[in-house]
Amino acid sequence: TSVSNDGDINNPKGGFDFWVVKCNMEGEIIWAKNFGGTKDEIASKIENTEDGGYIVVGSTNSSDGDVINSTIDAINKNFWIVKLSEDGSIEWSKTYGGSNDDVPYSICESGDGSYIVTGYTFSNNGDISSNNGFSDWWLIKIDNIGNLIWEKYTG
Repeated sequence: TSVSNDGDINNPKGGFDFWVVKCNMEGEIIWAKNFGGTKDEIASKIENTEDGGYIVVGSTNSSDGDVINSTIDAINKNFWIVKLSEDGSIEWSKTYGGSNDDVPYSICESGDGSYIVTGYTFSNNGDISSNNGFSDWWLIKIDNIGNLIWEKYTG
């Protein structure tokens, strides 16, 4: 995550942005890209994908810029997942959550090409089926193009 607008950062979106840098074995930058909207995006995990690309997960407060399918009110955080190609271009991006803060911690690709995402939620609407109280652990499974397959919560 970066809030810079100079040096290796090009095309800042506003607020904090996801910043993804690919380096070679010597640590030289191959490419560096930032992603986000006019509010804050805080990246929490990136993983290589089976197709040679990358999947990045974090939270967003934005509903503009690269966060094009957000239905949030730009006040509270939602899960934001960005699928990148090998060269760092966005293949797809999606948001998940409800009207309160929903913050992801981790993502992994499962054996069937889908993704499992873990985090917490304060919401009880939107993509979240319910909530047991103040904050619940939230687990979602999405397919290889970001469609929500199922969600589970506990707390």
